[in-house]
Amino acid sequence: MSNEELSRAVRELSSNIVSLQSDGTTSFLATHIGKTLCEFQLRQEPGLDLRARLTDIGMDSLVSIEIRAWIRQWMGVDLATLEIVGSENLHKLAVAVQKRMMIAKYNSKT
Repeated sequence: MSNEELSRAVRELSSNIVSLQSDGTTSFLATHIGKTLCEFQLRQEPGLDLRARLTDIGMDSLVSIEIRAWIRQWMGVDLATLEIVGSENLHKLAVAVQKRMMIAKYNSKT
């Protein structure tokens, strides 16, 4: 999936609060964050475990800065670097992104 396709999918998810809250969305976000993490590290990771510890799959403070910028650019939400590094795994990081997306959706309605 290209970044443009990802951006379109994220916009569609963000427009529907029910879709945004689904477990499928969590998996979608975790998978794409994981793929991006691997791309930043210039490695391929077939079958990336979404529940593996972030440090075990190469997340460090420098990579977290890149992931933060990528999340901000393509998912439209801002997370603190410490929040990213402090996430236990890709799944929990995706949940944090999901929550921020829901907050942004709610705030745009008020």
